[in-house]
Amino acid sequence: MEKPMLNKEQIEEIEARREAAAPGPWQEGQEGNLRVYGPDGQGTMSGLIAEVFKGRANVRFIANAPTDISALLASHKALEAEVERWKPVKEAMPAKVRGYFSGFPCTCKSRLGEHFAVCPITIRKELLSALEQIEVK
Repeated sequence: MEKPMLNKEQIEEIEARREAAAPGPWQEGQEGNLRVYGPDGQGTMSGLIAEVFKGRANVRFIANAPTDISALLASHKALEAEVERWKPVKEAMPAKVRGYFSGFPCTCKSRLGEHFAVCPITIRKELLSALEQIEVK
């Protein structure tokens, strides 16, 4: 089952929680030490962030959370920018596509010997031509 994309408010809440937390990167404790450390404000990684009672994998996950979340947020913003960049194409395409599905003479026949209402080869050529004319910033 697909999960919906996060909305702007959810992203802002995640960013706010990330900003409110101790700055990263964080570090795992040495082997046998299931603690996560962050900056102590004096240039060392002695500030205890968390003590984990179950598993090195959980320590590793928590220790990498600030870096991973920051990277995911940056990636999300980049993808949002790409979506915005392509919005003019999306908005322009339906009208152009509708125009290409009527009024073209058929230049091919189906396997049943019936003419297509619109030749798929013509449609493809015309759509490619229309895409070339749409300016993407």
